[in-house]
Amino acid sequence: MIGFGQNMVDHRDLLLFATIDDFAGPDNSMIMVIPTILYGIRDDFSLYVQLPIMAKLQQRGMVAHGVQDLLAQLEWSFVDKVKIDTTTQMTAVFNMTFPTGEFVSSGSLSPRVHGSFGSPTFFLGLTAEYFTTSWYPFVSAGAKLTTSSNNVKLGNQFLYQCGLSRNICAKADKYILNWMVEFDGVYGQRDLIGQVINPNTGGNQIFLGPSLWFSTPHFSLQFGVSGVVYQHLFGNQLKDSYFISLDISYKF
Repeated sequence: MIGFGQNMVDHRDLLLFATIDDFAGPDNSMIMVIPTILYGIRDDFSLYVQLPIMAKLQQRGMVAHGVQDLLAQLEWSFVDKVKIDTTTQMTAVFNMTFPTGEFVSSGSLSPRVHGSFGSPTFFLGLTAEYFTTSWYPFVSAGAKLTTSSNNVKLGNQFLYQCGLSRNICAKADKYILNWMVEFDGVYGQRDLIGQVINPNTGGNQIFLGPSLWFSTPHFSLQFGVSGVVYQHLFGNQLKDSYFISLDISYKF
């Protein structure tokens, strides 16, 4: 629901996604619409492209919206051990955001953009997952590295994640229904403006929550809610309370 990677599909498979995310806190709310394309270049190599759209960002009475930075991601499955009833997989993830975004604001509002302030970002990560006919545990870790533009450099971010999923019911070649519990942590360094550290940036957040996932051979739907179980933000920052996500996909 939140975690990165694990987007491996068969050769020439094409999936279209439409995702709606909602972050909310006591003094802020963010609604994001994210169209995404996933394509299987090979059985062990996939391309994932998305262009997030900030439908609404509201902070302390000010409202903003706009297209965000384009993200292009490559994922390679360098371990893929398949047995009769289990699969062990490990993947390497690399993505880059391109400064395509624009931001329209009703006031002096610092945007929480998908990428950075007019500069590209780079991400490197690893995932490991184990599939059985009923269970699916996974772990992942990665780092988002930012670059500077106009003397502004957002802090690097470090992600640590894990989750556990189990099938509720399934019918071969018809459908699968399962639940997932996901743990997602992100640690952010402070931003730099020129050579000065912004003390009101960076910190650590941990999300924990369940989701339900339903799929057929061509259609899938996932809905989940994740609460903030730990939050230590540096300085004076707006805090999040929960995250809601709805994800719909279709396979061609």
